[in-house]
Amino acid sequence: MVCHLLRVFQIREGLHYNPYFPGGTIAMPKMLIDGVVEYEDGTPATESQMGKDVVTFLSWPAESEMEERKLVTNPAAFCNSSRLDFICRMSS
Repeated sequence: MVCHLLRVFQIREGLHYNPYFPGGTIAMPKMLIDGVVEYEDGTPATESQMGKDVVTFLSWPAESEMEERKLVTNPAAFCNSSRLDFICRMSS
């Protein structure tokens, strides 16, 4: 697919092919390359795996209120389940 598209238009010097960018070229080179990272557990360092790792990492600091939500919702869920248990026992 890439070879076919590269024949259709010329990529200017300093630009790189990117099918997801308008015009098909971008000045930033590809950052994720297979084998650049070595995982301790032996996971293959593919572009796909490294992309998933980057997204997972970036979503973690983006949700700074997640810890607060856990602290609030866990006790509330426990209280609600205790109330439900009490109501079920009383109605039996």
